[in-house]
Amino acid sequence: MCGEERLCRKRVELRAELSIGEPVITEIFLAPHELRNRIAVVTGASAGVGRVVALKLSRAGVKVGLIAREADALDALRTEIVSCGGQAFAVSVDVADPEAVFAAAQRIENELGPISLWINDAMVTVFSPVAEMQPEEFRRVTEVTYLGCVHGTMAALRHMRPRDFGTIIQIGSALAYRGIPLQSAYCGAKHAIRGFTDSLRTELVPSENFIRTGFACGGRIVA
Repeated sequence: MCGEERLCRKRVELRAELSIGEPVITEIFLAPHELRNRIAVVTGASAGVGRVVALKLSRAGVKVGLIAREADALDALRTEIVSCGGQAFAVSVDVADPEAVFAAAQRIENELGPISLWINDAMVTVFSPVAEMQPEEFRRVTEVTYLGCVHGTMAALRHMRPRDFGTIIQIGSALAYRGIPLQSAYCGAKHAIRGFTDSLRTELVPSENFIRTGFACGGRIVA
């Protein structure tokens, strides 16, 4: 079995702690000796979990493509990674725009090489009772949190399917399994991501290819 097949078959584990219902990644176990010099993309990389994941991957020798809206924060992260001896390429785009995400993926491949790991973490939320929410607020949360994940997954598949190899991870939430007050838009988006990922998994498993997907949410996650 070649190295790529071993990597794809190997469990991808995220150790996380729940903080106000959200996953905070503290350790990533991704067979560093096999991941070295591979290419990963992280959306929502400018802050929070996405930023931590990008840094952990770079320390494992992974070349990291960084996607988020905040250009200054992305550039600061890229500079930090490079200063520590890593490689990173940052593209400032809104994941709600599918064509922008597809173009960003192509730019990352052109700059770093073939993408073998894609992690979707971009999100926005609005804290408000449903009765006080505006339609455009629901739309924005859905477009970034749910459709941003869909667009990232579609971009990843465009590059992974011709090579029949890769791993796609959605950074989930406890709120993908239960709803809480004041977070209706976000809860709905995270539930949608879980359903989308389950559906994608059922498509990938029978095809006997080496593309895998997983949903990371608190505790130890296996993809």
